[in-house]
Amino acid sequence: MSDRLASLRHQRALVEQQLDWLDQEIAALEAPGPAATPARAIPSSASLPTPAPTPAPQPLQSPLYAKPLLRTPKPAPPAIDVLEDFPEYQADPANMQSEARRGCLIYTVIAFVVLILAMTAIYFFAYRDHPLLLVPERAAPTSSPAK
Repeated sequence: MSDRLASLRHQRALVEQQLDWLDQEIAALEAPGPAATPARAIPSSASLPTPAPTPAPQPLQSPLYAKPLLRTPKPAPPAIDVLEDFPEYQADPANMQSEARRGCLIYTVIAFVVLILAMTAIYFFAYRDHPLLLVPERAAPTSSPAK
């Protein structure tokens, strides 16, 4: 018999022990309380067959449970601040705010310029045949005298 088959049979036996224990616990909890529950909803425990008493389940002896389930993490090494050794590369908090404001303003201006260029390109390429702006006034139609 292979090791895997033996392990699976052992696990099945452990599960059966756990199910037997659950049946015992359920039967023990149902026995004192039939008067509190309505008779039409749940049948009385006297009419239910009681399972044969089984010994208390033994602690799991499977090799799977030989190791602790949760491993404690290794302590992290102390944090090393590399920038402490190079003060010229450290950021100045007062200067960072003005740089962020200037960068946002530059991005806003660039986005506005790109928007204007896109609108201009669409106008000149899409409405080239019939422009809407800068069109000379058409001469008023002359009326011919009716004869």
